[in-house]
Amino acid sequence: MSDKACSLDASVLRISDGAPVKVTFLNAGNSGHFVGFYSMTDGVFQDVKALFAHVGADVLIPGVSSVFLGSRLNDKTPVFFVMENGHILNRDEAWFREAATGHGGSWKFLKPASQKDAIPALHQGKIIWRKQNGEAIEDAQDADLNTKCPVLVWQSNDAQVYVAKGRIFHSQGYGSHAQLNPDQQHRFCVVPQEDGSSVELDFIDVPSQTKELSFNLQIGERNFKALICNRIVSALTLPKIETAISSVVIEIPDEFEDTLYIEGYEDQKKLTDAGVSFVTEGSGTNRLVITGEADSGVYEGLLSRVKIKTAASAAAKCDVRVIFKTEKEEYAVTGQADIFSEKAQGEDVPAGLTLPKTFPSEKELPPRGIADILPLPKGSTDDLPSFLTQPVAVPSAVKKPNGKTVLITGGACKRGSAVAHAFAACGYNVIIHCNTAVAQATHLVEDLQQKYGVKASYFRADFNSYEETADLIPSVTKTYGVIDVLVCHAFAFVKDESEQGWNENMAVNLRAPFLLTRLFALSLPKGKEGTVVSVFAQAPQELSSYALSCSSLSGLTALAAEAYKNKIRINGLAVAGTPTDDSQFRKIAETTCFLAENPLVSGQVLKIDMGGSSEKKTSLF
Repeated sequence: MSDKACSLDASVLRISDGAPVKVTFLNAGNSGHFVGFYSMTDGVFQDVKALFAHVGADVLIPGVSSVFLGSRLNDKTPVFFVMENGHILNRDEAWFREAATGHGGSWKFLKPASQKDAIPALHQGKIIWRKQNGEAIEDAQDADLNTKCPVLVWQSNDAQVYVAKGRIFHSQGYGSHAQLNPDQQHRFCVVPQEDGSSVELDFIDVPSQTKELSFNLQIGERNFKALICNRIVSALTLPKIETAISSVVIEIPDEFEDTLYIEGYEDQKKLTDAGVSFVTEGSGTNRLVITGEADSGVYEGLLSRVKIKTAASAAAKCDVRVIFKTEKEEYAVTGQADIFSEKAQGEDVPAGLTLPKTFPSEKELPPRGIADILPLPKGSTDDLPSFLTQPVAVPSAVKKPNGKTVLITGGACKRGSAVAHAFAACGYNVIIHCNTAVAQATHLVEDLQQKYGVKASYFRADFNSYEETADLIPSVTKTYGVIDVLVCHAFAFVKDESEQGWNENMAVNLRAPFLLTRLFALSLPKGKEGTVVSVFAQAPQELSSYALSCSSLSGLTALAAEAYKNKIRINGLAVAGTPTDDSQFRKIAETTCFLAENPLVSGQVLKIDMGGSSEKKTSLF
């Protein structure tokens, strides 16, 4: 038997306040793993992110390479996961290069499909499982705590869904939620550190008890104290027992009203942890007995959840005695746990909590951030950036998502981007059409998602191609479901009056709105109404294919409004002059929203003048 420092099962970690959480790489036995994170509220996985897409001492700098989780984890359970050899298995996939950075899409966990070799795909705005031949099997469902081996997928902003390769181990998946992990060969532990505000997160190979990965988590003093206060293992140096343990007895003095309980199992006499069935006796008393044959690692995880319920209104100490029983021997350990009423903790957190002497000294710890290497400015007490410690300002004009969807053609740049922001601020999910501006579309989609909390994506189509133009509405509808608003904003301006110039001006400026309006009307189910707004430049006073295509849009608006008067409201916005600043772009965008949402206006072309010469219209697009 050998002693080791106090460690807790990682599932007990909670973030109860707004303290920013920083994750710093410490060590890796091997390179090539993928490490990610998500938060959990009421059993629901949220905000799945890649922390380190490639972990290894040859890739990351121990004690320096860090990622901030931000300051928005209030009352949430932070969950970490390791995709075994995830970088090695996925690095050659084109989608993974973008997914590794977290840009251009989002990660999520799904419940496995009911059929083997099923492929995820986006259909009618939802992820489905389908066969190799494209036949739909079933709707995909988001994973939860009861899911067996959740599937990690990357949903790109261009409507593709990819499955990540590699076995995944969750920090919640060793004890009470063992089904999350593929087996019980790995577990996560957190070891409180002497600084009183951080813990070491270890990914451990259970059979050999070796650390495969280690990280430092800066969680803040309040969360640290809440983690160890009233928890019995914070008072003990647990023995490492090689043989199976048959039962454990935990005792505290009976002269006070302090009692013992298992966090999460307060009223249960039977429980399952790490796949092992246990029987408990004495919960709510000063003597708790847990019976069930398991190794020391399983019992260590279970004891992490044993806490002392106390009425102590000030910080105090409580003697703790734990007896481990095996078939042939007994091992007893004692210590003093810091206790403090949980009710009082909500008002104040006790100072002066102590840790076992077996912890490494501060001198032995590696640097936890760049501030440990470079001195902080005078008067500074933290190395966290201000944007993580300041409250987040939410624009008052932003509305909650309304469930409606708008498709904006030519929406990736300049004026189209302003239109996209205006609709997102009104609660619309936004689909951006682009041709060559894929990079701008990707950035815009991420911006809309982050600022407004709406769904956003992009589709690419070249309006010079009749086939690609005609396929846009059916593709969008198939992938995201029926749209509510179509904004025709894409424009071409070709001065050359050659056959090619004529074709491009007419194809993009006139044929595309014509086709899209017709196909949009056909896509609407019976009884559903839609809206079309065409945003275009007022035609210059000249004889050119460009001027002809612009002037024809007023006629198209009137004809289409009459043809589809029982199904679609159709309006136009003709812009004269050249917008030169954001306020003018914003006015155009707000006017577009007005025409889309006003139920009393249809068949009208509203003319607005931004000032400036009509000869400079190329800068509009």
